[in-house]
Amino acid sequence: MHSYTDKYADTKTAISETCISVSLVRPTEMNFPQARKLMLPEKNSDFDEIQTYEQEDVEQLDIAELFTQFYIDEKELLNHIAEYKKQNPNKQFTLQELTEAYPIQKGLSELVAWYGIANKDDTITIDSTKHDVISYQKDDTLLKVKVPRMIFI
Repeated sequence: MHSYTDKYADTKTAISETCISVSLVRPTEMNFPQARKLMLPEKNSDFDEIQTYEQEDVEQLDIAELFTQFYIDEKELLNHIAEYKKQNPNKQFTLQELTEAYPIQKGLSELVAWYGIANKDDTITIDSTKHDVISYQKDDTLLKVKVPRMIFI
């Protein structure tokens, strides 16, 4: 009688010497749960009634402001800097001081143009730790804007 190890010893050598091949008759079905498409909730579209206006209801002055365009002349703003420097030589000054001497004429667009000039000019620095209040008139209303301090060197 063979022992347990002796009984299977011949089988191990037979398997290692034989080449095993497996072929599938029909394709297997593989399930990848991560490959499923996401299910999105159905959108409920509730549309409110659109309010319409008659031509007479819309004032022409309101529409005119949409189409009014103007040009901010950066050369003119640079001239303001040069003139202020002539009046106050050897002195640093802020945009607030400059706009008090040469008031803003074209509103917020002109104020934005000053910061555009500061981006291009190395003699102008912006200190974002301090702020100034710039005032300008628009339609008989005094508007004040808090902006980072701009220093002209």
